Amino acid sequence: MSLELLLSPKKIEKKPQLIFLFSILAATIAILLSIRIFPSHASIVMITFTILPLIPLMVKFIEIEEYSYEHTKHPLRRHNLLKIYCFIFLGLVVGFSFWYTFLPTGVTEGLFSEQLNTISSGRFQAQKANYISPYCVEPIPEGVTGCSITDFGGDSEYEYVLYTNFNDRPSHILSLEDGNVEEFDSFFFRYVLFNNLQLLLMVFLTSFIFGAGAIFIIAWNASLVGIFIGETVHKMLAMFPMFYYARVPAYFAALPLSLGSILLHGIPEFLGFFMAALSGGVISVAMIRHRFMDAHFRLVMKDALLLFFIAVALVLVAAYIEVLV
Repeated sequence: MSLELLLSPKKIEKKPQLIFLFSILAATIAILLSIRIFPSHASIVMITFTILPLIPLMVKFIEIEEYSYEHTKHPLRRHNLLKIYCFIFLGLVVGFSFWYTFLPTGVTEGLFSEQLNTISSGRFQAQKANYISPYCVEPIPEGVTGCSITDFGGDSEYEYVLYTNFNDRPSHILSLEDGNVEEFDSFFFRYVLFNNLQLLLMVFLTSFIFGAGAIFIIAWNASLVGIFIGETVHKMLAMFPMFYYARVPAYFAALPLSLGSILLHGIPEFLGFFMAALSGGVISVAMIRHRFMDAHFRLVMKDALLLFFIAVALVLVAAYIEVLV
């Protein structure tokens, strides 16, 4: 029996929480199959197996959503698919985080190897610097107590010099490529915004070209959030070794805490991604169902592009909150 046949769009519309449970099940089966069949490439195969039962459902929902565009006047009232995306994302986060927490460390390092590499390559390392490095060129910004060198996920080993203040928080950054020194918050805002806009465009294009293709990127990001939650559990257990065997309560305590810590910027950011996926998907379906530039096609195109521009605005707000709030 095909896994996707367990649910239908009608069942999900009546009880959207079913897609949440279905996503957990899909992630669990994908993880177990990946470990068993493709252990050396499990981090990518796991995502592929996860989305296979979800794609047929999402294609049906996108078709239903596109049809509703012709019969509902206000585009923001068509929110059913956005709700479905949210439940899928949360279900995948729970599924990935649960297995990252409870599987042995040796297994998770292989199972989530690509995700861990992505996190480490894009992570900003603000190391304590109680000295003035030779790389700290004059004039040193006021209030700086030291600096450290980081590649900031770049291609070269040493790409930026990071100036730190008394609170060990970065205050300025120097690019070794062009010698410019600027405030770190301004630099980081542009960095986060550029990466998120790139991801937003990829979500839109994959949804437009492949219909429900954006679900791959959504599943990938859910696995990254799952690792974040799992790492929070591991840190909690490291702080209280006597509770090492109490992983279940630690996990259920860390789950809301971890999600809460990214909630402020996570809601507009992921909602923007879901809107971009919806926008690309319905345009793709409209191009198949209608003649190019007829009345129905123009209506769908106008509303879908409105959703996309709202998505861009949400990602902009999310970047501002993440960096400056």
